[in-house]
Amino acid sequence: TTAILENSNAPKLFCIIPIDNKAEDWLNLNAFVSKKVKVIFICPVTLSVPRNENNEVMGYTFKLPKDWVTKYGPALLLSLDILKFAFATGRLMGFPLPNLSKVGKGMNLF
Repeated sequence: TTAILENSNAPKLFCIIPIDNKAEDWLNLNAFVSKKVKVIFICPVTLSVPRNENNEVMGYTFKLPKDWVTKYGPALLLSLDILKFAFATGRLMGFPLPNLSKVGKGMNLF
């Protein structure tokens, strides 16, 4: 996907958040199973999120199908493990990075 997006004008920075869930659900992949989510694009220059006249975050709402987890779940979990390792390595080198060791624990996706 990165090679496809490199030569296009499509937004490259985005965030997918569950709708009508608690803040803790952002770190729990179970919150994304067959739920409504909002895709929010982030400005690559200002790193800000577009807002409407009511100061609400603008984005696109989707309902994810149930089978998306079985299709993309393994890649997401591998990415999460790589991110955990990178953050742990950075903390050992003295960088002030958050501890991600408990993120994703107890997920029953499959």
